[in-house]
Amino acid sequence: MTFLVSLIVGAIVGIVGFVRNLPSQKEFKLGSKGGFWQPVGAAAQKKLLWRGKLAISPRNWLLAFPMLGYTILLPLVLLVIFWFSSPDVLMEGFGGLLGILFGTFIAGLVAYPLGFGRRLREYRRDVAFAGAKMLARLDDTQLAGDLLAAAAQQKDSNLRLAAIVGFRELGQIQHVDKLEVLCNDSNMQVKQNALQTVQHLQKMLVQKPLSVLQLRPLFNDHWTLQRKIAEASTGSSLSKFEELYVKNQRRFEEILDSQLPLWRSFPHLYCQECYAFTEKQSAWDWEWLRCTNCQDAVHLVTGVERITGQIGGSTTWNLSEGQLQVQLWDAAARSARSGRISTLEIIGGQTIDYDWAVSAVVEKLHNENPDYGKAIRVVLVGEPALAANTVKLLRDLDSQFVDEK
Repeated sequence: MTFLVSLIVGAIVGIVGFVRNLPSQKEFKLGSKGGFWQPVGAAAQKKLLWRGKLAISPRNWLLAFPMLGYTILLPLVLLVIFWFSSPDVLMEGFGGLLGILFGTFIAGLVAYPLGFGRRLREYRRDVAFAGAKMLARLDDTQLAGDLLAAAAQQKDSNLRLAAIVGFRELGQIQHVDKLEVLCNDSNMQVKQNALQTVQHLQKMLVQKPLSVLQLRPLFNDHWTLQRKIAEASTGSSLSKFEELYVKNQRRFEEILDSQLPLWRSFPHLYCQECYAFTEKQSAWDWEWLRCTNCQDAVHLVTGVERITGQIGGSTTWNLSEGQLQVQLWDAAARSARSGRISTLEIIGGQTIDYDWAVSAVVEKLHNENPDYGKAIRVVLVGEPALAANTVKLLRDLDSQFVDEK
């Protein structure tokens, strides 16, 4: 194969590689497990951080061709191998590399005025928004805030808009000062979005999480309206469906935005109504939190790291430094309740029938708690008087329990 032939073949490979790697939004959906924003492996976090930084930088166009680098890298590796071969083989490898670079350049030059330029600009905006949202979900909120603050000072208005999206997703009031600077931005869209985000963060301080039970019918409406819009002809019917679709979308965002304080505390959340933990749910690009029992979010409490269920002691909801104490025995009603707990604490000195209370509570835990006999520990406080059968029940619950009397 001559140098000229390898040059032509390389150019064809470059053109095909360019076409196959035209910007595609599919890879940048946040809800796609194992996707671009959820890499796997030992270096997953480093990859995630690098991609997020690049996404909100002026060089984010590099993310438009995720596989193009491999197209160029292959002949480059071969070129290094050929270096130790004959001069003819080396020239052919060099010709192939030049051909790929030339073909890629020509394909881009032709495609740019034919719509590729507009698509690339839209794609850079989309990837900047996705990257800002991803950074806002990092455990290191200080780092996320610093990176978004840097994006807020970029000349590209789309990067400043991405910073606003990230600050909204981050949901921390301490970033309002950076948003207030953007409220005076020369770009009207940046200015309006920054103002709306400031108002949203201020409202978020006093607003409780909205019910997520509304999401299921909203999903159904979302699908239906998408189909109606696709089927509708131009005219009043189309505009009506589009208007309803926008309203539906806003309701989604309102519910999910109300959960931002919960995400900052996850997984340290607990339902005050059900005495249960929280789980993640997702659909398409949306994610939300809900109680594993009532499947709603309106009663979720933040900052709960350890839960102690009590028999005896205070009847009030007591949360201090991440330690929550909940009462599992109602002495007046002589009724027990279950709960997801890590410790069962039996406090002596109360005018209650401890054997009856322990029996009722342990039965509830046995029937309703999936951690029964696995992760629950029993602690006695104040030497409550317990019968032998009651001690046996507690040992069944906690194999490490020892009655010290």
